Amino acid sequence: MILRKPYAFFIKQFKTIHFILTILMMYLLYRTSLMLSFFNEYVSSSSSVTGQNLTGTYFNIYVFLVPFLIAISSIIILSVMYIKKKPILFYVINIIIAIAVLVIFNYAYNVTGQMEIKILDIRIVRVVRDILLIATALELFSTVITLVRATGFNIKKFHFGEDLAGMEITAADNEEFEVDMEVDTDLVKRNFRKRLRYAKYVYVENHFLINIAFLLLMSTTFFIIYLNTGVYNKTYDINTAFVTKQFLMRVNDVYITNEDYSGNVISDDKTLVIVDLGLKNRSSTNRTLSIVKTVLVIAGHKFYPTIKYRDYLTDIGVSYQSEDITNDSFQSYILTYEIPKEYADKKMEYLYIDDSNYFSTSLEVKTVTVALTPRDLDEVTFVDHYNLEETVTFKDSIFKKTDFKITNFDIQKQFKITYDYCISSNCYSSIEYLKPSIYTNYNKVLIKLNATLSWDEDLTISKNTDIYNFINKYGKIKYQIGNTVKYNNVSFKEVKSSRVKNNNYYIEVIDEVMDADSISLVITIRDKQYEYILK
Repeated sequence: MILRKPYAFFIKQFKTIHFILTILMMYLLYRTSLMLSFFNEYVSSSSSVTGQNLTGTYFNIYVFLVPFLIAISSIIILSVMYIKKKPILFYVINIIIAIAVLVIFNYAYNVTGQMEIKILDIRIVRVVRDILLIATALELFSTVITLVRATGFNIKKFHFGEDLAGMEITAADNEEFEVDMEVDTDLVKRNFRKRLRYAKYVYVENHFLINIAFLLLMSTTFFIIYLNTGVYNKTYDINTAFVTKQFLMRVNDVYITNEDYSGNVISDDKTLVIVDLGLKNRSSTNRTLSIVKTVLVIAGHKFYPTIKYRDYLTDIGVSYQSEDITNDSFQSYILTYEIPKEYADKKMEYLYIDDSNYFSTSLEVKTVTVALTPRDLDEVTFVDHYNLEETVTFKDSIFKKTDFKITNFDIQKQFKITYDYCISSNCYSSIEYLKPSIYTNYNKVLIKLNATLSWDEDLTISKNTDIYNFINKYGKIKYQIGNTVKYNNVSFKEVKSSRVKNNNYYIEVIDEVMDADSISLVITIRDKQYEYILK
């Protein structure tokens, strides 16, 4: 193979190359000044920018590509200068500056993305502003020196001299050289050793060019990997917000279950993966989420949301059914995926397929991946015992900051309630008797509970559930007679007063509970269990 040494070409095109570099550096300086101006204004005004498309405004693919191209070009020029035994310090500095700017832009991009989602500590914003100011100074230095070399202006003599004459172009810089690539198929072993020896000779004689080529290849590879893993197809963790073309989005939590809110098995051969998804619209025009873009990936298999289990999962959240997403605040919905039971222990990923053009200059993500570690709601864990007047906070459960408190307990065959019955201005002391229903084949008594329930405001489930419905849905009476522990296995029924309204709730239970040595209310919220000791 006949190759030609490239030194003469680079030396002759020295000014042209530096002129192109100057244009790239001026573009970089312009984009940096825009970012610096934004952060300066934000620090001065501290106005909210949440929900704005900041990353799309101040960043594009060229912002990251240009420093990379500058670094590669500087490496090539440095190699020629090194071969010709000319000063290389400026190009070493240029490479360091380009890499530093790339790192600074990456940090600024991440911070700007967070500013779209929440209000950041002003100290973080000031740090970004300061490092962008440093980047501007470094870029200005590189741009000025490169422009001088592009014009051929001699700073020492203050005239446009023929500086390139000092590069001493000779015929040797453009001569051809031969590389032997013949293959001897008859003597494989000896040929292998021969070629290996020739390869060593070629490397020794051309090690600088080979190293540069290898460095270019590795740099290009790393840059492509960075774009695909750090920008286009970045993997996020649970509860980390990310930006898509239309929404601000985050996976709040992920659960896996095969039971409804009462602990009944839903399916024998399927299990459900529930993704609690937070959404916020990025524009003033209401949009709906296209659920075909929300994919659960397990072992290379794709699964899409279904709403047929929505009535079984009302305690976890509201199933998304094409509701409008506003830009007021984050709205949470659940997406339910039905998967085979044998996939429950495999690695899971949530994918959101953005619809922006892959070849656009925008840095908005194309495919968002969230690594999922589901919480198994079918493995019940006991949390603690609580006494009367103690507040239970269900922070370990899916109800999070919801509080429940029982201040008073009593159990009787019937309860006598006194009240004032008024006609016009005349009031009379009256009595109402509350008794269990007689239309059953077992005897019953009444439990009276004075309780309060305070729902976590961030939950998306219905918060109209009163004490009775809460206990009926998630509680059961546990009682002990002698050494025998029993549970009230009949459905609760509330007996309401028609005259008095207060925090007292009257619930029917079987009559033997009245003779129990101890009584408690066991509350099971999916995978967490709490016991309230009543007696």
